[in-house]
Amino acid sequence: MVTVYSQPGCSSCEATKAYLVTNHVKFTDKNIREDAEGRREFDALGYQGTPVVVAGDEHWTGHDPVKLASLIS
Repeated sequence: MVTVYSQPGCSSCEATKAYLVTNHVKFTDKNIREDAEGRREFDALGYQGTPVVVAGDEHWTGHDPVKLASLIS
């Protein structure tokens, strides 16, 4: 399962989600400004900026096409 923590107005968030959609990777988008539970999860990861991508035990911040490519099955 892939989760993307995002927020409105974040161009890197949009690029990350577009990459996943284009490459048919299923993911859950959690808007940290509108989803209180998602915000708590985001805060617990310790990141300051979005997007944050969580895939299994791995997580990172920022739009990273190389890491995203590893999610394509």
